[in-house]
Amino acid sequence: YHFEAYKMWINVPFIDENVTEYRQKNDADIFPKIEADFKDAIDGLGEVNSLTSGRATKGAAQAYLARAYMFIGKYAEAKPLLQAVISSNKYALVDNFHDVFDAAKQNNSEMLFVYKASVNDGAGESANGNWGDRLTFPNGNAPVTQCCGFHQPSQNLVNAFRTDASSGLPLFGTFNN
Repeated sequence: YHFEAYKMWINVPFIDENVTEYRQKNDADIFPKIEADFKDAIDGLGEVNSLTSGRATKGAAQAYLARAYMFIGKYAEAKPLLQAVISSNKYALVDNFHDVFDAAKQNNSEMLFVYKASVNDGAGESANGNWGDRLTFPNGNAPVTQCCGFHQPSQNLVNAFRTDASSGLPLFGTFNN
């Protein structure tokens, strides 16, 4: 997530498990910390096996560090990481591109890093599914189709789409009346 934030804004606060004061300035280059995190992951994570499905692996960390290097133009540093991923023989392109999106063929050789969520596992209301999607449902008490009401349009926004019935033009000055 730090790398994703870095890609969008460059200077962002670096918050990790050691930070206790969350009001951090965003005036420092955090790339060295991102690089160190990926290197620690490369050293500490295992290779792909049946128990690592849905978990980060050494190959995923190598590929993400290579991606980070390429983002900042360090192609020479990225190349050996990518070569290590390729030569590990743990990953390969599938013959049929559509197999990447076929649930029946999940965990194929093209999957470098996969996020998995479980449902119907006794947690109730499939609570271990992707919560990110559930937070956008309307606020209410229905068990699955209503939840938290985040990202809901305001009445002001809805009104802003009102138009004059005869001309079809927006009611810029009076849409909230």
